[in-house]
Amino acid sequence: MRRIFRVLVPAFLVALLAAGVSAQTGGSLAYGSAQVGTISTASPLVIYSFPASAGDLIAVDVIALTPGFDPSVSLLSPSQEPIAASDSNSLTPGAVDARIARRLNTNGTYALLVGGANGTIGDFLIKLNGLQAGEPPALPPGSAAVADFTASPLPQFIAIPVDPSAPGTLTLAASPATFAFSAQLYGPDGSLIALLDGVPQASVNLPAAAGAAVIALQPASLDSTGMVQISTGGALPDNVTAPAATQEPGAAAVAPANVCTASSGGTVNLRSGPGTNYGIVGSLNPGMFLPVQGISPDRGWYAVNTNGAQAWSSATVVTLNGPCGNLSTIQPPAAPPTAAPGQATATPFASATAIGLVTVTPLPDSEPPTQAITPTPPPVAPPDNDYQVELDRNNGGSFSQQISYPAGDRSDRISVSVSNFDSANSFAQFAVTLACTGTGTEYVRWGENQAQNLACGQSLTLTLNNESNQRFLNVTLPDGSGPALVNYTLVFIKVG
Repeated sequence: MRRIFRVLVPAFLVALLAAGVSAQTGGSLAYGSAQVGTISTASPLVIYSFPASAGDLIAVDVIALTPGFDPSVSLLSPSQEPIAASDSNSLTPGAVDARIARRLNTNGTYALLVGGANGTIGDFLIKLNGLQAGEPPALPPGSAAVADFTASPLPQFIAIPVDPSAPGTLTLAASPATFAFSAQLYGPDGSLIALLDGVPQASVNLPAAAGAAVIALQPASLDSTGMVQISTGGALPDNVTAPAATQEPGAAAVAPANVCTASSGGTVNLRSGPGTNYGIVGSLNPGMFLPVQGISPDRGWYAVNTNGAQAWSSATVVTLNGPCGNLSTIQPPAAPPTAAPGQATATPFASATAIGLVTVTPLPDSEPPTQAITPTPPPVAPPDNDYQVELDRNNGGSFSQQISYPAGDRSDRISVSVSNFDSANSFAQFAVTLACTGTGTEYVRWGENQAQNLACGQSLTLTLNNESNQRFLNVTLPDGSGPALVNYTLVFIKVG
């Protein structure tokens, strides 16, 4: 079966230069800078550059200053491969502004190409904003963490590994519930996949892809304080709670000399019994000293007194102070009932489909359970069939897929045609470039029909008309290639 892709994207990439079009050099931009430029008939393209590091989060805004002008912008990597293109702004639907938001994956100098969509000309303002996120700490699968904004509103970042075989869910919840935060979620390829602004809680879909997504969090208002709990899956895991804002009633501010007490250098959970299957009844915060009543039969949990009531804390996350050498063994309360198979409870969260930043402090509760580690087979491209790409005669487009070697789908055959020829417009010519990312990109070969002698980053020209409105491209990893998993994009630029 043949899959049909109709691709409609703005055509304003570097093929204009190859066609002999005069371009202006707009100069270098820095994060936080802005410049005014002009698109004219004589010079329909302005090129800017900026230095960046892997992990940087950028936002490029091109704002029309001339009525009727519809600006467009594209982003090129340090190797001059197209990364993203836009002639619209997802934050202001219907506006003629253009915006690109992206997480960059490579060190080097990037290029921005500004033009006019649909042949429009005029003045514009270009603004570049960026944050240096570097390599953020990773959130282990199935775990949770807390981003703490009680001391500083500075952005915080965290990496979230995603499953290449299945989509997932990222859950965010503020503490206190009145604390509003903003968040941007970037996919493993650097594209912006979710935007939240001024929300106290949300559930965001994670794509099925290889690598890690990155989320940037910050308070919605710089004068507000609070925390954001982060977890993968559905509701927040049972072993994570936000640090309490005030001292637990009944806790001492200093360690009594004649009483055995428990303390902790970080916020840890207090439970109704000695195990993570018991409910959370409070927290032990830094600077607190709770009297110890005894120890569990397995010697793994301490019973403490909090405001006249008994609670339990894992022995792995607290420090004992004072005369604690002869603790009594205390029998635990009855364990809570276990949910029947197939039953689960979860806290509903607001849904978010469309983008601010995390030194992450996971809250300890007990030693993690020992898990058998099963080796994960290397990812491969899934099997597929031939593809049919239908281009817009006036705009061109792009097509993306994946190939791998030695296992998986190693070759794709793509039929290319134009969907909107008519009697007055029956000819189109496109410059086609193959952009590749992943492992083993040096082995990829591609071309028209059986002439597969081009490599990633190289180009060819396709001519289509009413009489001959179908051409075939092949992208392959030939026999003898090394191990490879390559994501590729064919970019079609209208040149005639």
